[in-house]
Amino acid sequence: MAKLNKIFVFSDHLADYAELSAGAGQLAETASGLVIGTKEEAERAADYGLKIYWIDQSSTDIPVENYTLVVAALIKQEQPDLILMRSSRRDKLMAGRLGVMLKAGVVSDAIQFDVIDERILTIRHLVYGGAAVRTEKPVTRMKIALVGPGVFTASAEESGISPGPGIISLNDVPIESHIVRLNTHPKKQAAASLNKAKYVVSIGRGLEKQEDLKLIEQFAATLGAEIACSRPVAEGEKWLPKERYVGVSGAIIAPDIYFALGISGQVQHMVGVSRSRIIVAVNKDKNAPIFREADYGLVGDLYKVVPELIKLVQQ
Repeated sequence: MAKLNKIFVFSDHLADYAELSAGAGQLAETASGLVIGTKEEAERAADYGLKIYWIDQSSTDIPVENYTLVVAALIKQEQPDLILMRSSRRDKLMAGRLGVMLKAGVVSDAIQFDVIDERILTIRHLVYGGAAVRTEKPVTRMKIALVGPGVFTASAEESGISPGPGIISLNDVPIESHIVRLNTHPKKQAAASLNKAKYVVSIGRGLEKQEDLKLIEQFAATLGAEIACSRPVAEGEKWLPKERYVGVSGAIIAPDIYFALGISGQVQHMVGVSRSRIIVAVNKDKNAPIFREADYGLVGDLYKVVPELIKLVQQ
């Protein structure tokens, strides 16, 4: 595949730089980026092969979108073909403004990139809330793409980017807004690494009560899998935290095997798991939509099927 000349990477979450850098390495010859944070975080991003511009901000009092003018100036200086950003609320806010300032086309919810030559790029992205996929060919000189976790899965070491030239510290940068964060209240959440999991066991409304999650946890532990769920389980019943909800407005994952237990398989959910290598479905409704998408399907009661699966794995 041909490659673009240069990509610029930015995210309001420093943990995203490994995946975004890997994607930049797949798509371009060189890559640069901006880190707003500590020097340690800047050094970590530079280790992924990026030329890093660094703004020292150890505190979180200043919202990241206040630096939009700085990001725009760096992009104008670097002249990348593509700007890769994470599909977060704050990055979306910034991307819209950057698109106007840089006269760049903005594509949200990108899931696939194809480089025809160093100037022609097509981007597949989700539309209509994930019910469909559209292929775009932005005609602007610069393009901005917002991607979710799991779109780029290769490790940074395999990305192909040459070692970064180091860190360039930026001082006295302009802060555009007078909005200041006075305090924060961390949201309680369970640690979930769905986008990195090889095996995921996911539960839907086929589970009758919250206490029965113990059976699902036993199956997941036997496999060494992460636990996920459909939207009603997280947002309706609140049996699992929202971080474990898979779907168009939740996590988009690409495990080796995805076990869908008692999940009907509506399109909004399947968007989140469409990149799974293998989908195994268990549902007592033989007409459930999930069976049209599954590689392996078993019509049956999960309360009878899951114990048998545990026995098989333990053999």
